[in-house]
Amino acid sequence: MVRIACFIDDEFLRTAVQSALNQPTTSLNIFAASNLSDAVRQKARSVAPDLILLELAAGLSNAHIVFFLRADSVTRSIPIVVLSYAASLATYAAAFDVDAFVRLPATIEQISEAALQFMPLLPAREVGVAPTRLPLLTPS
Repeated sequence: MVRIACFIDDEFLRTAVQSALNQPTTSLNIFAASNLSDAVRQKARSVAPDLILLELAAGLSNAHIVFFLRADSVTRSIPIVVLSYAASLATYAAAFDVDAFVRLPATIEQISEAALQFMPLLPAREVGVAPTRLPLLTPS
């Protein structure tokens, strides 16, 4: 079972992610993206996600979530896929050291492709091998 932690506020995007990734082999755990409190962070840690999806606000008002996730010893090596309307998303994704990004609006297929590119890496990660950095993904 692949555990995915999703930090998403937008209801439409939440529905799209659920449509894209709701499979018998995945467990989706959705948290608010606007405010990462210590309680939410602890809950996300307890999920022990294999993948993190993060809705990054266009104004970057929640960019601190990436820093908290990368600073935490439990979540630092987990692949992060950022979903955002931000105009300079490629620049932000590189600066924040995320593993992939999807510029919104995006199709369900684009969201699924961004997440599923990490699925083959997950068994290797579970036995202690660090995942390989993959190139940033942009919708075609």
